[in-house]
Amino acid sequence: MYFKIGDKVLLKHLNEAGTVVSPPDIGMVQVELDNGETIPVFLEDLIAYNPLSQANVPISAPKQKFTEDSRIIEFPVSKHSKTGLWTAFIPKFNQYDEILYYTAYLLNDSKNDIVFEIEISTKAFKLRHDNILKQVQAFLIGRIEPEMIESQLTVVVSLSDYYTSGPENKRTQSLRITPKKFFSRDDLVPFFDQMGYLFEFIPDVQKVEDGESLKDFTEKILKSKPVQVKNKPKYVSTTDPLRKSAFEPQIDLHAEKLLRPGQKLEEHMIMQLQMRVFAEYMEEAIRLGMDKVYIIHGRGNGKLKSAIARELRNNPYVIDFQNEYHNKYGFGATEVWLR
Repeated sequence: MYFKIGDKVLLKHLNEAGTVVSPPDIGMVQVELDNGETIPVFLEDLIAYNPLSQANVPISAPKQKFTEDSRIIEFPVSKHSKTGLWTAFIPKFNQYDEILYYTAYLLNDSKNDIVFEIEISTKAFKLRHDNILKQVQAFLIGRIEPEMIESQLTVVVSLSDYYTSGPENKRTQSLRITPKKFFSRDDLVPFFDQMGYLFEFIPDVQKVEDGESLKDFTEKILKSKPVQVKNKPKYVSTTDPLRKSAFEPQIDLHAEKLLRPGQKLEEHMIMQLQMRVFAEYMEEAIRLGMDKVYIIHGRGNGKLKSAIARELRNNPYVIDFQNEYHNKYGFGATEVWLR
């Protein structure tokens, strides 16, 4: 039997009780936990809750056979920030905070509808799908086991903008994702507002030939040598040493540090202000030839931290950065090393 709205359930891995608050969709339901939090849960991870019995016996829910269209998840237009196209991996945890597996999605947060083909593979495994994905939609690619991440993933995405006249502007991205690269891409996943591992769609330099299949293009990419990209030159500092010595090696982006007393702004405007101050600070730090700085963003909901990480990842003057525990800042700051 299927779970329906109002059913009392127990989450097997978390051992927490809750109530189903949405109908089944692509094998998942929304469950409101007894603490008031609402989370998405796979049907296979739920059992019927029986308060009169110590042992809660699983309900035998039929396995859902996905069609390509049933894998499409629509989101409210309010979540459309037009940041681009992404391949995302969202981890599934057990009650001990151990990762059981990852769910892979293709996200269309761009300004156009697209038609796509995607293939995720290892030497022993392959997932392949194709479909049309409209704006503010995600496509459920499938389940990725932890050992697949450890053996290195190959992800090939081929897509075109989709218009009423037909597809245009075909481009392809091919990624070979090592474990180190995978775990360095932790970020806030668009639409879902959950932490995961995120890869932006950036087209390869090589073009897909007319009539060339995704399989042929993948083989061509894997045989070819990677394109060597030269690092941009370092800024040449023209500032006297006194100005550099007076430069603060940290910037605090908490709203109360940036706003005037009594000044109020909407949340999205506060984040715009924070990102502008961050950009100006980084530009000055690079110009002065600083070796290391700290960006204090706090913990919060993770959106500011993720936006900063995205900017740092794309900055050619950043050698590396990390957000680990610091005696002074806790987990609320990112340490940045500059060229």
